[in-house]
Amino acid sequence: MLLTVHQLPFDVVHLQALLFSIMPVLWIAHEKKIKKNPKIVHTYLATTIDIHLGKQGIPLELQGLISDRYKGEPIYVVAKNDVELAKILMFLDIVTSIARKKFGSTAKVESAIPVDMRLLSMKEDLDLKFDKKYREKKLRKRGKKPLTLDDIINSEDILNSIAAKIAISSGTNVTREDVKKMIKEYIPYIKRIADAYPEDPSFYDKIMQIPDLPDLERDIKPLNPEIYNAVEALAEKLKEDLKAPEPVQEKIRSQTKTSPIDLSKAKLEVLSILNGLEFAGFSDDAKTKAIEKLSAKIAELSSGGLTQGRVFEMGLYAFALEMIRAGKFERLREVERL
Repeated sequence: MLLTVHQLPFDVVHLQALLFSIMPVLWIAHEKKIKKNPKIVHTYLATTIDIHLGKQGIPLELQGLISDRYKGEPIYVVAKNDVELAKILMFLDIVTSIARKKFGSTAKVESAIPVDMRLLSMKEDLDLKFDKKYREKKLRKRGKKPLTLDDIINSEDILNSIAAKIAISSGTNVTREDVKKMIKEYIPYIKRIADAYPEDPSFYDKIMQIPDLPDLERDIKPLNPEIYNAVEALAEKLKEDLKAPEPVQEKIRSQTKTSPIDLSKAKLEVLSILNGLEFAGFSDDAKTKAIEKLSAKIAELSSGGLTQGRVFEMGLYAFALEMIRAGKFERLREVERL
């Protein structure tokens, strides 16, 4: 006879809850609309946007890879559906990234989530993740509802909380009002990107099937020109706000003998592979595919002319390859600090 989790002894239930709490499903989509994990969809889109902005000399450095924990505690954010969850992640990623550049903030997506948006409880892990009716009951009891991006940007309380959390991790002269003003300035640009996210699941399937990382102009624009145009509008705002026009950067690079090595693309690719491994539960099949992908990257780079940049990229891919072979997945997190 197959026992349900509620029929198991008390201590076994809590042991299973503890084990399941490690699984990367703590950002909860209340309703499924797309086949792909919205966190991985966000990683792909954020990485694509970040590379596109970098080509224009805009060093935004989106986080892309979002963790399920903050200071060891699980994060529960219940979105209305997985498309809304991807939108919420993009909103939080863009505003925290701008704050890091503009205010010297150390905030990340995980640290900026206010209590207003969270459901925290280790004991409720199993039911919150896997039982939709239980989630509905808990949300009603706590006077909450599954969130949409509009809920967040139209709530002064939530925006105040996000701004306060970012301000705390910023320079000493940065106030909550400074951060909130910045967030409100960028809401129209972020909302335009989010509004272009289609409900049609085929779009997300197509971008996830693109080899390597998608290129915004080459791959995303033909599928969804609205997203491309929205990102271009954001780029114009960022150029003005972050004061990083491309011609000046290119001139500095050409005049500097020891130019810094740009590892942003390789770094994001390694982190994207790690995210995929986590989602697959570090299965043998996922590890084999990751090793094959990294080996192909090294072979591709070594077949071209040797430059400092290529050497550093090959080194990063080789490091990731060895850590996966050795099963030392936690060491791949060190890439985030590069």
